[in-house]
Amino acid sequence: MKKTIWIVSARQLSYGGAILKSYDVVIIGGGPSGSSLGYILEKAGISTCIIDRAAFPRKKLCGGLITEKTTKLINEIYKDEYKSFYDALTLREDIDNEALAHVREHECALNDDEEVDEGKDEEDNRYREYVAFPTERATKKINLYLNDNYHEDKEQSSVRTKSIFYLVDREKFDYHFILNYQKAGGHLYESCTVKKYGTNQLILSNGDVISFKVLAGADGANSEVRKKVDPVYRPNALCLEFNKYSTNIETSICVYFSAEPSGYAWCFPKSDLYTIGIGAPVNRNKNLKQSFMRFCKSIGQEDDPQKITGAMIPFGKYVKHPCKDNIILVGDAAGLVDPITGEGLYFAFRSSQLAARAIMKNIDTGCKLDEVYYKQIIELQKIIRNANLFKALLFNGFNRKYFLGRIGGKFHITRYFIKNILANYRMTYMDLVKNYSKNRRERHKRERWETK
Repeated sequence: MKKTIWIVSARQLSYGGAILKSYDVVIIGGGPSGSSLGYILEKAGISTCIIDRAAFPRKKLCGGLITEKTTKLINEIYKDEYKSFYDALTLREDIDNEALAHVREHECALNDDEEVDEGKDEEDNRYREYVAFPTERATKKINLYLNDNYHEDKEQSSVRTKSIFYLVDREKFDYHFILNYQKAGGHLYESCTVKKYGTNQLILSNGDVISFKVLAGADGANSEVRKKVDPVYRPNALCLEFNKYSTNIETSICVYFSAEPSGYAWCFPKSDLYTIGIGAPVNRNKNLKQSFMRFCKSIGQEDDPQKITGAMIPFGKYVKHPCKDNIILVGDAAGLVDPITGEGLYFAFRSSQLAARAIMKNIDTGCKLDEVYYKQIIELQKIIRNANLFKALLFNGFNRKYFLGRIGGKFHITRYFIKNILANYRMTYMDLVKNYSKNRRERHKRERWETK
């Protein structure tokens, strides 16, 4: 595929007194989905630009939890920029002996089925230098609170996992990927908005006119680009959040299912602060801020209500047809968020991969963009549909209380969920209960057989 080279004399033309610039793909939004899409395309020889209303680095409301499946995607997309944790063991010969021993020590901890000694593994942050993005903290400790007993001695399910979970500051995280995009040859228009959309042209707030073959919407839950594809879609959930600084940070990820009947709350440890938030469908709770303030008081994390920020997010509601003509949607703009865990970053990176493949095939062969993208994006839509079924069955009214009560104190159930859903999508939500019950029965049979 031939790369469109940026040459000022050839690519900038006069257009009614304005500057006309031409790209193969214009991406609206510079978050992880937009910057990753641009990065992949630039590496494939397709010229791109990203337009974002903010200047980077910029604040972003997000818990900032990176799961194992998301880490794998990031390492896969950005493999040319750096080597991952595992690559360091097998490919890099320039690591000194002390650093190599450091990696091997933690690889053992990653893959050990047994509990890791608390004293030895207390500082999980030592993993962070071997992953492909800036981190604030890394941990294998997860506390799930299933009722109103939020104090440590009454928590319902506290486990250590085999998987590493990373906590990031989205301001640094997003900036990191924008820099990688620019390093790959991408062009960034910061503090800039689109004044007028055309079929193959945009007029920007700075007066520039940009022509394109494909327009990609990566501009979040309140996407302007999405209105060109699905004008009636609206995000259906609200997320509230604030950061509270502390000199005594616990290393556990804490998730509170009882804080909000139709959603959940969280407290994520970073390097010198906690990110505390709550999320729920807007039609289920008209006073989410009050619920959030009560929750913060109950866990001893009260703060100035003025520090609370909010944002609309998709919650099990995705855009059924996220592509129309030469316009394509990715990430939150396409409504791609797990309605059980609230995870959106996995879908951001994965949808950028799928969209890049569709765009490359469209530019290469001239095939219809929407037909190619539909066949690929169904992978992510199926995950969300399945999660919606699971949520409807087990997280409403009596069923929710019964289910949470059943898993309270059942560490093996919590570990099973984390291993097969949260850390990696090894099975669907609806298969989770069936497979878990089957595995338990088989294990009990083996145990009975071994005792005979």
